[in-house]
Amino acid sequence: MKMKQVTELTDAELDHQIDELRKDKFKLRMQAKTGQLENPAKVKGIRRDIAKLLTDKRRRTAAAAVK
Repeated sequence: MKMKQVTELTDAELDHQIDELRKDKFKLRMQAKTGQLENPAKVKGIRRDIAKLLTDKRRRTAAAAVK
C-alpha cells in the first residue's frame, strides 16, 4: 500500500483497514507456526502497511489537536 493511498482514506476506512490487516497478520503468523506459510515476506509487508496506517492516523490526530 502506498502512502498516497493511505492519505486518501477516511478515518473509518483507515480503522477498518487496520483491523483487516491485523487479522491477516494473525492468520499468517498461525500459518507460519504450522509450517503452511508459502511467502514469509508477506508478513513483513503487512507489518509495514499497518505501520503506515497507524502513522497516518497519529498524524491526523495531532493535526486535529492543533486546530
